[in-house]
Amino acid sequence: MYRVGILYAPADEPYMLQLHKHLTPLIRDGVDVWHAGQIAPGSDRSAELRAAIHRADILLVLVSADYISTNECYSNEIYGALASHTKILVAVVRSCDWRHAPFGHLPHVLHKESDNPISAWTNPDDAWAKLAAIIRSTLEEDTTDLTPPFIDKYDNRSERCRPHERAALEIANHKRPSTIQLREFNTIGRSSRSNITLIHPSVSRLHCIIFLHEGGFFVHDLRSRHGTTINGRKVKLADGLRHRDHLRIGNVEARFLIFNDQSTLSATAQSTHESSIEVVWDDETQPSG
Repeated sequence: MYRVGILYAPADEPYMLQLHKHLTPLIRDGVDVWHAGQIAPGSDRSAELRAAIHRADILLVLVSADYISTNECYSNEIYGALASHTKILVAVVRSCDWRHAPFGHLPHVLHKESDNPISAWTNPDDAWAKLAAIIRSTLEEDTTDLTPPFIDKYDNRSERCRPHERAALEIANHKRPSTIQLREFNTIGRSSRSNITLIHPSVSRLHCIIFLHEGGFFVHDLRSRHGTTINGRKVKLADGLRHRDHLRIGNVEARFLIFNDQSTLSATAQSTHESSIEVVWDDETQPSG
């Protein structure tokens, strides 16, 4: 499932609602559209905002003077999104001096059509329709090749999704440790499309894959921003994995494990066979680097 996050000021909620109507076809196609208005009163807004941003495949910011006057506009969550591989789209809804905001180096997403803010369009529906089309086309862009040439025989997705009887990945999640049963083919990243979703700004949307090949497991980095290492050594193409090898996926620590038998694995690990598992890293214990 793709996820789109929308940030805006409360004063701009009417604009968000208009956009949301134009995103209905995407929502019906299974895209999860989250917006800041869904944060419940009294909840930890920073934590929910951080989680939503890290899950998003696209982050859309509706910009106005009201939004750039908020603390949220200059929050660590926004800077974290800019430092990660999250795709950020900026839509100026009302005139303001937004070029000095943290995302001021990004173009107004409708600049090819008009430099005017959406509120100044003769027919704002034209702007919302074009914005919805841009969001759809951005989601459909996927230039990452998930299949290195040496595993062509794993073209069948059902083969990739079969859980392995003894292999697991232990996420050193400190307060919430997780041991996850591996499939024969595993995509790992911040995107909800990954088999194993790691919600952390140092993890790319599609970060790496771990796959079974000729009886052994290998890890392959997908040109991620912060890289993947095995026992401190950077993964370049595909490196073999051994029992208890230490992996660093971005800044998230993990360990590759082979159990003696399936019953021991089943008693210890969570299965990824039915659904993705999201592992939320605790920033208070985030390793440096």
